[in-house]
Amino acid sequence: MNTDDNWVRNITFRPLDQTETHVLFYRLKHPMTPRQPPTESIVSSVEAVLFRERDLSESAKDNIRSRIASTVQSPSVPDNNLTKDEQRTMKRLKNDESIVILPADKGRVTVVMDKTDYFDKMDALVNDKQTYEELKRDPTPALQRKLNSKILTLKRLTLLAPNATTD
Repeated sequence: MNTDDNWVRNITFRPLDQTETHVLFYRLKHPMTPRQPPTESIVSSVEAVLFRERDLSESAKDNIRSRIASTVQSPSVPDNNLTKDEQRTMKRLKNDESIVILPADKGRVTVVMDKTDYFDKMDALVNDKQTYEELKRDPTPALQRKLNSKILTLKRLTLLAPNATTD
């Protein structure tokens, strides 16, 4: 038994080959190289920080924005950290409609389950009347009103950007 087998638990009728087991183990330890950097996330995070930063002048904020923009516009994406064979294996696993791949509840193990078993277990959990009770009505509208009220309060106190949405 190799080290990868300790981190991948296959409870399907479908045997995993060595490359599949390795890729599933590797995925836990090393995130895959993104095709593109998360530009929107970077820009929005920087803007959020700049909005809260009251000690910086507007010219200093503009300088930071300019430097971030030039960095984001010319990103150098690192080489893929998976071999071609591993990429094909990952794609094959992703496209296999008969299995579900998920992290275990405890530990850092990847579990591979038959999709029908997974749905059966989820149905059993959700339909457990001792753990869950059916709601008489949807609590979403009341929670939305409460959240909108808090957002309006934060706007009035100028702790939130005036263009923040309450939709």
